[in-house]
Amino acid sequence: MSPSFNSSGIATAPRKDLMRPACTGIDSNETVCFLYAFFGWWCDIHHSKNGWHCPGIGYKSSFESFWKLWHLVLKQETASGLSKGIIVKVQGVIAIVTKEKGLEIDQRPKKNMYIENVAEFARALLTTTEMTFDCSWQCIQILFFCQLTAITASCPGTLLHLRYWDIAVTEQGFSRAV
Repeated sequence: MSPSFNSSGIATAPRKDLMRPACTGIDSNETVCFLYAFFGWWCDIHHSKNGWHCPGIGYKSSFESFWKLWHLVLKQETASGLSKGIIVKVQGVIAIVTKEKGLEIDQRPKKNMYIENVAEFARALLTTTEMTFDCSWQCIQILFFCQLTAITASCPGTLLHLRYWDIAVTEQGFSRAV
């Protein structure tokens, strides 16, 4: 099933011909058809190649977060991202896939990670003998990125754009260079 589009270019209702010949050209409709199939597949993942169980996506908010992160990575890799027209169509595709897969509309309950938890993780990482690092700086780097992730949890794009030269060490601690 693939999305169809109304006169405004917004995805409206699914059709049964996913592999229709119109999706063979390189245009926005092909991209939207690909994303429709990809998102449907992504919502259905329950087992990996190695057989371990993964929960799949059960909430619309998780699905939207996945889309935003996927698009941020695409922007990072291609330096352009998708056009505004395609993004509008993808919002319709997200609504269609959400309805088809029966995703929960309410937000998934959030689990808070407190700074004490990050500190406990850091303590465990520094004292464990089960995990070894080729270089000592790798352990520090993991701890650093773990702390950055905890701080920027609500803004994943912040980490994607972070570079080493953006960070300055001062007497007060880490700060972002200007």
